[in-house]
Amino acid sequence: REAKERRGRMMARLMGGSGGNNGDGGPLPCIRDQVRAIYDELALGAAPVVGSTKSADEDDAESPSDDARDDDPAYASRYLPVDAFVRITKEVCQFPTFFNAPLYRRILDLWNAKHSGGGGVPSLDLNVTETTDSADNNAGTNAANTEEEGGEVVTYGMFEWYWTTEMEEYDASERFFRLIKQPGAEYIVRDDFLPYVQELLKDHPGLEFLSNHAEFQEKYAITVITRIFYSVNRCHDGRITSRQIRRSDLVAAFQLVDEEEDINKVTRYFSYEHFYVLYCRFWELDHDRDYRITREDLLKYGDHCLSHMIVDRIFDAAPRPFVESGPWTGAEEGAEEGAAEGAAEAA
Repeated sequence: REAKERRGRMMARLMGGSGGNNGDGGPLPCIRDQVRAIYDELALGAAPVVGSTKSADEDDAESPSDDARDDDPAYASRYLPVDAFVRITKEVCQFPTFFNAPLYRRILDLWNAKHSGGGGVPSLDLNVTETTDSADNNAGTNAANTEEEGGEVVTYGMFEWYWTTEMEEYDASERFFRLIKQPGAEYIVRDDFLPYVQELLKDHPGLEFLSNHAEFQEKYAITVITRIFYSVNRCHDGRITSRQIRRSDLVAAFQLVDEEEDINKVTRYFSYEHFYVLYCRFWELDHDRDYRITREDLLKYGDHCLSHMIVDRIFDAAPRPFVESGPWTGAEEGAEEGAAEGAAEAA
């Protein structure tokens, strides 16, 4: 009985609405009702309520009660494919649409790590009955069975667990930070943004023309991420913290680029016109086409208008250190950071 009461308190937290009003002036539905409405409408793998003697038609005509759903392992096993999950991403989690695939993958990764005991991800002690644990395990088993049929899926039970561990207690800024960074890390590094910018390149109508130009897609992604770090990571140590996210406009910029069809109107970080200016300027300076600007390259700028002292000062990079690992090569980062600052000021 005590375990069931603890389960009820946990569900009461999940039922706590997000506050505010909907478009009609009425109160917003609670999170649990939102999620259930989406799963009821779109989920696959439906099963009748435990103990029900009704036919499938009768079950369709009358939805099970909330209490019946809470105690029904079969309901926890209902799942959404990744394409249908976008409504959870946008309406419930309030992330940009193009966060859908990375969010879906993160839920699966954390769930699998929880049940395998690996990856350094701590397990959540829900203090629930064996029946509830069985429901969670059934949800995971059904998801694994579905994996054999063509890919892992996120069940209702899995998302409920993810919400209570990664979303419920945090505001929008912290949720963004926790999703972008790697599990267990205390900061965001450059590579953490790549999956999200790659999804933006796939989905945004303003970038559709780049679909057959892999090289420009890669350079666009690097430029966007470099601009993000230049503006948000003010200490320039290559690690964005939760506090830096909170003090920046980054979350708002990601939401804006999701809603704005003209990519060039999003002048913070994502404008393709800004990227093209940076790329062309870099190309003009990179005389040997090795994607690195050397001192010799920079000395040729403007018919040798820069003195050796000025060029040496630029390459000292004070107070911004260069990074010499991965695709973020020192010369390229330094040149793009400086050009990004000029482009942002021009905008």
